[in-house]
Amino acid sequence: MTVFSWNVNGLRAILNRGDLQNFIKLYNPDILGLQEIKIQESQLAELKLAELFPDYEMFWSFAKRKGYAGTAIWTKKSLAAKEIILQKTDLSDKYGDACSEGRLTAVKIGEILVVNMYAPNGKEDLSRIPLRVKWDAYINSSLKNQPHALLMGDFNVANEPIDVAKPETKKGAHGFTIEERQDFKNYLAAGFRDIWREENPDKIQYTWWSFRVRERGLNGWRIDYALAKNLTAKNAEIYEQVRGSDHCPISVEVKL
Repeated sequence: MTVFSWNVNGLRAILNRGDLQNFIKLYNPDILGLQEIKIQESQLAELKLAELFPDYEMFWSFAKRKGYAGTAIWTKKSLAAKEIILQKTDLSDKYGDACSEGRLTAVKIGEILVVNMYAPNGKEDLSRIPLRVKWDAYINSSLKNQPHALLMGDFNVANEPIDVAKPETKKGAHGFTIEERQDFKNYLAAGFRDIWREENPDKIQYTWWSFRVRERGLNGWRIDYALAKNLTAKNAEIYEQVRGSDHCPISVEVKL
């Protein structure tokens, strides 16, 4: 099955432009993880998603704060996915409770736990780094006893210098701090594999660009990942040609 992840930076906007419809028609994902949906449950009816995408079962996690964060997993109905609610913990700081921001959606498909994540941003002044460290520890702890798992989404961190343009100018910046990068390595140490990097050890390709950058390929970051644990996974891709958001989609093929 082909699993896609995409930070759409606003579900209504990408639907209104037709970008998501075109993307699904072209790539036909078996599983699609969406981040930053920025909608509330009360707004779903007006979107008429069941009419637009009748082949998909949709699972949601909404932020309490309107117009903010939120994630979803859409799966082909034939996969018979079941929603899983991960046990929550106290992840509060002065900005709010990360566990009430809709940052996680999870489903079980056969023996595989699929988790879609929108990790907290450390903030330009690094004021949310302590919360971010707690978040990554929480995710790692929640998944440690899962024998087969796929953790995908917007991790808000570039793991290595090759994953960010001009890394010498990013040292210590949010998304490239020692703490955030170590947390990512902790996922790898726990048995998760960065499939795209394994298949492309020397390739430079990014998944996020500032809206101030006119052409992709310049000043980008690879901060979106699909990490596989005890899975047969291959053919990871980055689709920088797909527009509609400041992020581009990524994918990986996973054997059920």
